[in-house]
Amino acid sequence: MCRFTFILILAFVVQLAAVEQTYVLDFSDNFGMSAFEEGGVPLRQLPSISQESYSKELPGDARYIIKLPSSNQVVFESHMGSIRRANESAQLASRLVLYGNEPPYHLTASEALEVFEQFHDTFNIPKEPLYKWFDPVTRGQSGRSYYQAIAKGNYPEIALEAANSFFSEKPVFLVLYVDFDEKTLRKRGVSAETNQVHDLTFDIPAIIESVRSKHPPAVIEETPVEESKASASATDPLMEEQVVKEPDAVAAVELAEEEPKESTNWLLWLIGALVVLGSLVLVVRRKN
Repeated sequence: MCRFTFILILAFVVQLAAVEQTYVLDFSDNFGMSAFEEGGVPLRQLPSISQESYSKELPGDARYIIKLPSSNQVVFESHMGSIRRANESAQLASRLVLYGNEPPYHLTASEALEVFEQFHDTFNIPKEPLYKWFDPVTRGQSGRSYYQAIAKGNYPEIALEAANSFFSEKPVFLVLYVDFDEKTLRKRGVSAETNQVHDLTFDIPAIIESVRSKHPPAVIEETPVEESKASASATDPLMEEQVVKEPDAVAAVELAEEEPKESTNWLLWLIGALVVLGSLVLVVRRKN
């Protein structure tokens, strides 16, 4: 019981430690970097290395509510993230990436599969590649390193990635991509006017919580052997009969061990009697 209580408390503390802050990023009207300032999101400059020179780091251990055109929004919990601009002077966001690749955010295969099935259904994405990637994962195998589903034809373009965490109990972590590259997307004929999905809230933490409520993790408590035996004998007549008969079995073993001692004593008496009888016969013969 103490161990079970400790596990519950630990899980609760980890959950509190995992999500410390909620940020709202409003890109419903434009994709300006001002969304971070308005949402109170502190940004930190990443090292100026090649293409990352225009990227900034987002706070980790946070829940992000990302508002998009067509009254759509995506909710994601992340341990770290980054936002990339098109160039140094650009005030428009180019790509938002949120990562969940730390243990508090890792998922079981069933949790991750439920998230992706709903993602595929929402954006009408074929599921064959999805099941092909998840098949070895659900069987406890590592499989390929990652799987990515892209909601093409929507503006901005959203992609959800499942990657291998290499933890046996929770083998999957998620990565969310939101591409705001308006120039590239318009070349593909994609804009806010062509969005097929409207008034959508794709809440990934809520989906995960729903799966966990349906399939809570099993908690096995160790029971001392004596208690288990006593409780079983109280309800099982066969077990009770076995418990009652155990002393008889022990007594039988003890008797079996004593029987050779009695037969040995009798044999010694017989040998002694024969020796005495033989001695008497010799004495009688000598006298004759």
